[in-house]
Order: sequence, then structure tokens, then C-alpha cells
Amino acid sequence: MNIPKSVRKYSGKIPKSVRLPMAEFTSSDCVLVDRHFASGSRSQQGNCFINVARQAKKYGGQSIHGWMLNYNENIQAMGMWSWQFHAIWETPWDTWLDISKFHNYDSIGNKFTWFWIDKKRKANIQEGTAYNSVIAFERMPPPNIYDESAFPIKVGQLYWTAGGFGHLKKLSQHSGVYRFCTKNYPRNVELLESKYGIRKQGNSVVSVTGSDSVPHDALFDFNIGRR
Repeated sequence: MNIPKSVRKYSGKIPKSVRLPMAEFTSSDCVLVDRHFASGSRSQQGNCFINVARQAKKYGGQSIHGWMLNYNENIQAMGMWSWQFHAIWETPWDTWLDISKFHNYDSIGNKFTWFWIDKKRKANIQEGTAYNSVIAFERMPPPNIYDESAFPIKVGQLYWTAGGFGHLKKLSQHSGVYRFCTKNYPRNVELLESKYGIRKQGNSVVSVTGSDSVPHDALFDFNIGRR
């Protein structure tokens, strides 16, 4: 994959403990991608994979997959760098654009998306799958944010995270792939219920077995929590 000349590599100060594991994970570089929203529904937040597919179908080009920095000054101040799987548009005119809105960038009027290209992973909008977010630590996080009884957190390593920052898995513990549970993917909805005995109801999760708890693994396998 060739990076267009119009796209700049990010030269800011990503801590070494974040930069090195991300480079190894993606086999690529972090770049700055111009934010230029598509018209109408093709700019919808949280819908980047379909946004870009529709844009490419209408105008040409293709999707480029990778990891968008979940920019949040408070989170970065605690030494936590979270990256969300994301899609941008490679236009027919040899440039890359981020056409999807994202409130963390919109609120500060940022003109660029920090985007780490991934040469290994892609979302599949036909099957309704994508990847959980990853997180790396510049330094040890404040106490009580994570349950260290599961495993000790280490600086300079990447972890899968799902359902908010409080849930982690080692990269070796999960493929990272999760399934969308919407009316557009009825098979995924069926899988969620058959595997974990739960289903989505609006913004809530409802048990079909009477249990009050949501299995930890379900948060990583399906989009039933914040990403």
C-alpha cells in the first residue's frame, strides 16, 4: 500500500511505549488524514465502514482500514492511548480523506485524524464484523481503573478493550473480531442469543435466561457495549 504524497506521516510525539507496539501490530505508520465530511448519511458517526463503502460506490476509490486515535486529553493525561478501528476513503484522485464525523475531533475543531494504517485487518460489512479497540499505556494507569486480578498490566504492550476502558484482554486471548448486532445482521443477533443467552433491546442488553450479568467475553464478541 502506497501512501499518497498528500498524506503526511505523523511527526508528533507518540510515546515510545505506544509507538513501538502499534508499529509492530499494524506493520505500518501513523499518518494525518484530512477530515472532510461526506454529504448526508455518508458522514454518520459510528458508521465509518458503511460510509466509506457507499462513498466509494458513488465516486470510486476504496476503503483504507486502520486505527483512529480516540482523542481525549483527559485519557491521554493518564497515560492511556486508545485506538479505534476505523475506515477512511482513498479517493480516485490519489488522496485519503476521513469522511465520517467523530465527536472527539469535532468538539475541538480538529482538521486531521490521527490514523494508524493497518495492512493486516479489514472490516467485513457483508458479514457484519470489525475489530475491538486497542489500548497501550505510556505509564501505569491510576489504581482501580482495571481489575489487575485477571492479569498484570504492562507498559509498552497492546491490549484489546471493549465495552469501555474497564475491560481488557491480551492480544493472544482474542482475535479482536466482534460482530454487529443490528437488524441488518440477523444472523449475528441469533448468534448472540444462542451463545450467551442475551439480546440487545434498544440501548440495553436483556437476558433471555434470567441472568442479571453480561458475560465478559460477550463484550468482545459482539457490539453490545461502548467501543
